[in-house]
Amino acid sequence: MLRKSIHEILNNLSRTYKTSPKDGLYPPQINLRKDQSDKELVAQLKLFLNYIDRPYNSHNSKKN
Repeated sequence: MLRKSIHEILNNLSRTYKTSPKDGLYPPQINLRKDQSDKELVAQLKLFLNYIDRPYNSHNSKKN
């Protein structure tokens, strides 16, 4: 149940946050596989939450 919930949250986040080259924002690419462990799913969620919290400090942001 928890795995399914985390998977759905990640799916929704990846659809909601789009790349914005004009603003220099590049959300992380989420890696979702059916055989992922719980730890891997939580790591992907933390990666995205970090981006939401500090989008301009993201390792994926590009500044002109």
